[in-house]
Amino acid sequence: MFHYSLRIKIFIAMALVSALLVALIVVIDGQRKSNDLLLVSQAKTLAVAWERYYDKFNAYPELEKMSVSNLQSLTDQGVNNPEGKIIYYQNDFIWAGPATIASRADNYSIEFKLNNKWPIWNLNSRSGGQCRITANMVMQCASDS
Repeated sequence: MFHYSLRIKIFIAMALVSALLVALIVVIDGQRKSNDLLLVSQAKTLAVAWERYYDKFNAYPELEKMSVSNLQSLTDQGVNNPEGKIIYYQNDFIWAGPATIASRADNYSIEFKLNNKWPIWNLNSRSGGQCRITANMVMQCASDS
């Protein structure tokens, strides 16, 4: 039906392969960015729980630095104590990336790494950088060098 020259057929094939590669790169980049945003959302959810606990007790719960994936709950009875009547946080999801939390009575720190460039958070390197959420839900990030 269509009788194209070999040169045209090669050009069309290369254009299709190029379009597929571009589409694949866009999808992978989008997934990496969505993982970053999910991790920020999860960290902020945890920070909200810490702030709600502070509102009730006028102090943050005491906690040595630990992986957030090991944090099961925060109740009115403390960290990982499911006996409490008020649940501030319950880990019922899989974290989008590694993160840690440490807490004293007057401050807490949730630390995690973002893997993409986010100028809104001062991450101007393509490789992302380290971020931290502290008391009053202040988020600070620094680009990887």
